[in-house]
Amino acid sequence: AGGDGGRTISPATTMGVTLAELIILLPWVYFAHIKPIREGHALIGALQVKSAENTSSNVLIGAFHAALSYHTFGDTEVREQLANMARDIPGDKRYTPDDQKKIADFAIDELKKQTTGNAKDIKHLLFLGSLIDHLLAATLQKDAPLQQIIGNNEQRRYAQMSEDALREAVRIGPNKQFTYVELSQLYAITGNGDRAVRVLNQVR
Repeated sequence: AGGDGGRTISPATTMGVTLAELIILLPWVYFAHIKPIREGHALIGALQVKSAENTSSNVLIGAFHAALSYHTFGDTEVREQLANMARDIPGDKRYTPDDQKKIADFAIDELKKQTTGNAKDIKHLLFLGSLIDHLLAATLQKDAPLQQIIGNNEQRRYAQMSEDALREAVRIGPNKQFTYVELSQLYAITGNGDRAVRVLNQVR
């Protein structure tokens, strides 16, 4: 008999309230905390796969795809790490030319998801342009194995994709010197020396 009018709150009722709260909170906890943690662990696993010897493109792509399957805010970090990794793949003799291209294309497709819409980020546009530039540089080397599977038409397609991304980066960040440097590098790689110089002359 107290302020509750003589009613006694049973342990069962108290537990019932607690369970109801848990039912409400568990989905939030899972999506806000557990899923990102699992995605982080999957990303670490993907990076370990990359460092292993004799790793096929299918295994490597599968590992990053598994990390991205969680669909959390961690997707951005996974794609950035994917881009960093994929930049080193062209010319890596551990992978066949077909595998090199397959990994690069997978990374390019994922980065495009970060560079579409209105909320474009200079960093991700540069990631995309730089990745493609590395692929083109490895392809255009004399007697490069990648030339056998990436012909002139596809080289032009890659170059246009990189130019579109880098010009958008320049448009968004006209005072960022490194955007001009990366665009100039693309022109230098593709044999457009005059355009490369003109771009560098625009640096403010």
